[in-house]
Amino acid sequence: MKSAWTNLITGVADDNANFEELINNFVESIMTMADNILPRIEIALDGIVKLILSLADTLLPKVLDMGVNLIQNLVSGITNNIGSLMASVNQIIQTVLNALIGMLPQILQAGIQVIVSLITGIAQSLSNTNSTDSV
Repeated sequence: MKSAWTNLITGVADDNANFEELINNFVESIMTMADNILPRIEIALDGIVKLILSLADTLLPKVLDMGVNLIQNLVSGITNNIGSLMASVNQIIQTVLNALIGMLPQILQAGIQVIVSLITGIAQSLSNTNSTDSV
């Protein structure tokens, strides 16, 4: 994913870059990461369920059942809906990246204006310091 992100950022400055391909590569890497992380999350949640079950002697049975059911439903909901979740994430990422790419000229212009203002302010400050020192 880091490599796909780096390629995408590098491609922003390259007039010959294929943005659609770069964005698709980045989105695919995010989906792969999610596929790899989801089983780990499920293992962690299963561990929480086991911890709650081991504390069953000290907890009220209704509270315990509600907690276990909540976690199991959460894990089930995530695993059953991963396709639609990933499609939504994909669409959101593409929309944000397309918007950022479309706004890139304005962002660069604003950055240039900030830098020019900083340089002008530093130059004026140095000029004022030199004028005061010579008095």
